[in-house]
Order: sequence, then structure tokens, then C-alpha cells
Amino acid sequence: MSYRTSSDAPAAFREFAARLLGSMGLSAVVVAAGGCGANVVFDEPSGEGGAGGSSTHQGGAGASGGEGAGGTTVDFPCDVVPAPEQSAVYQCISMFEGTCLAASTPEVYSELAYILEGENCDDFCCDTQTLDYVACGPDPSVIDQCCYTAVVGYYSECMGRPFTVLGEARTASLASRDDWVTESARSSVELDETTRLALSDAFSSNGLMEHASVASFARFALDLLSLGAPASLVRAAQRAMGDEIRHAELCFSLASRYAGRAIGPKALDCHDPNPTQRTAEDILAATIREGCVGETIAALLAARAADQAEDPGVREALREIAEDEARHAELAWQTIAWALKQRHAAWRKAIERTFAEPFVVGPGAIAPAKVDPAAWRAHGQLDPASYQDVVARARTFVIGACARALLSESEPASREKCAMTAEQ
Repeated sequence: MSYRTSSDAPAAFREFAARLLGSMGLSAVVVAAGGCGANVVFDEPSGEGGAGGSSTHQGGAGASGGEGAGGTTVDFPCDVVPAPEQSAVYQCISMFEGTCLAASTPEVYSELAYILEGENCDDFCCDTQTLDYVACGPDPSVIDQCCYTAVVGYYSECMGRPFTVLGEARTASLASRDDWVTESARSSVELDETTRLALSDAFSSNGLMEHASVASFARFALDLLSLGAPASLVRAAQRAMGDEIRHAELCFSLASRYAGRAIGPKALDCHDPNPTQRTAEDILAATIREGCVGETIAALLAARAADQAEDPGVREALREIAEDEARHAELAWQTIAWALKQRHAAWRKAIERTFAEPFVVGPGAIAPAKVDPAAWRAHGQLDPASYQDVVARARTFVIGACARALLSESEPASREKCAMTAEQ
């Protein structure tokens, strides 16, 4: 499998990957090709999975044989190389009127999806299992069922940098207050009430998450101190706290502008009823999930939203947020790069394991049925298709590529083959 930040990816993603690599001191692995961005190709041996090593196979055989559900032997050829967030699964279903249909038919996909797919989401995080495709089948050795090799994706993610307690994202509630609102909230906007209130709700939700991120970065600064991190990383974490305060003010100001009244946060419950000492491995895993993944995606989403926004105030706010979130992503990647340089085997194992985890993002804010989609986009909200497009490209062309480069560079003895190419 190859991950590319070359002609396969839009310029914004190539450039962002190059920026992250450069922030980690890995600019040597990026070859700039005048005006077309950076090109990095990571070629992996066939059959191997993501950054953390080989991919897992659940519930049965992988692509090339073994035992499937109920001990059934998989002896039919199936050329499957799952992505880091995927696994090959052997699954049997009932026959279709006494016969088995080809793997490519919609009926097979529908039946397998009913068995294999599921999702569990709250307001901020999602755990999802999806049927990505049916690779091959039916298995000719099975006579009373229809058995197929399917590829499923396992994803879980919290957007941005959440403040979590006991594994759950925590935010404040909304309040009528003006001390988190800037002067820009007093400007008027000519939209119908339904659209204004929907936009207010969307920016209020963003504001609560940015507000909670202040607490998250406060804890992160303490985490860095406990790891023995250098002053530059601790200082960057402190600066990020200030950025998140500013982001919360911007979002609450926009929410107030669209609502026509002042909106801000209530008190945030930071109490942990069961405090435990987080290990270094826990801290590094959280840094990857919340920073390397969450902040990277958040930066690219904000940049996309800013590019399509037509309202000047919204566009300016989103551009500021996008740039700050990009620096926060750099901080997370720099922290992991520093940790790998310490040569602690347990730290590296935790980092590899977490990068090998699959991630998914919820659909984002969806405009109510009576809201004009064009107005929704013009005022800084992404439609579901654009939202998922950014997430998918970020996962492949930025997060996947940078993780491989970082782990490869930090472990020369087991380095993956890395080829540099430049588009002319």
C-alpha cells in the first residue's frame, strides 16, 4: 500500500503534510517540486498494515487463508490488503432463494452490512464499524451458506481536542452572558430567523468545544511537565490555552450575532470523581488522538470552511482558527517526535499502537431542512459531503503519511522503504 502526498492529493493537503513534517525536523523526507507541493511516497510490504505494524483480522480468516466463522476454512483466492483502519472478515449469510450471489451484488452488500455495521455516538465522539466493501466470495467450499471475505473499517474519534473525564468528552452548558463576546457580535446580519438560529446553534456548539479545549491544554501542559518535556513544548501548550480562549470568544460572538442576544458558557465541571495517575503511555496516546488526529483534522476543516465562507466576519474568524489549530497540530506531532527520540520502548509501543488505531469523525453540523444550503456554506458551515471529504483526505494524505514518516525516521533498524519523488 502507498500513501502519497503528491498528485493524488490536493495542494492544501500536500502542503499541510509538508508543514507537519517540517515542524518535526523531517523536512529532508519532503521534496518540494516548484509550485506543485511536496511529494512523499511510503511503500509498504504486501500484507502489512499501518504505522503500528500488521493489520488485525477479526472473526475469521484474512485475505490469504485460515479459519473463518465457525471454523470454516477459507481456501478461495482473495487479494485483500486492508488499510490501517480496516480488517478482513470472513462472514457467512443465508442463501438467496437457494443460491449464492456474487460478491459485487447489492443484495450481498446489504445483507453483510446489516450484520457488520454499527455506530455509537455522543455529541462529540463516535465509535463506528462500517462495511467498506465485499472483497470476494462466495466460498465454494461451503454448500449450505454463502460465505464472503469482507473488509470492515473500525473507527473512533473525538473532533478537535476534547476535555475528557473518565473517557467521556465534557463541555459546559450555554448561558446568557456577554463577557465571552467581542464587539463583532453587535453587527447585524440579514437572514431569515430559521437560518440565523441554526447558525447560532452551530457556532454555540463550536464555542463550547473551544471553551473545553482550554481545560484540555491546561492539563496537557501539566502532562508535558510530568514527561520531562523541553521548555519549548510547555511554552507552546501555554500559548495554545490562550488560542482556545480566543477561539471560544470568536465562536460565542458569532453565535450571539446570529441569535441576536449574548451567548456564553456556564461553568465547566472539571471534577474527576475517580482521579487516577495517568501513565506516560496514556498521555502519549491521548496526544495522538486529540492532537495528531483531532487538531490536524480540525485545522483542515476550518480552512475549508473559511475558503467557502462569504461573510467577511465568519471568514476572518475561521482563518484565524485554522492557523491556530495548525500550530496546535504541530505541537502534538512535535511532542510525539520528541517522545520517540527518548528511546523508551514502552513509549514507542504505545505510540505505534495508537497510530494503528482507526479513526472516524461524525457528520458535523447538518443544516435543518428549511435552511438554504448556500447560505449555510456562505456563513462558515460545511455540508456533509465536504466535511467527510476533508476528513478522508486528511486521514490518508496527512495523518497516515506523517505517521509513517515519523515512525520510519525514528527507527532506522526497522525502517520502511521510503521513496522521494517530485512532480515536474
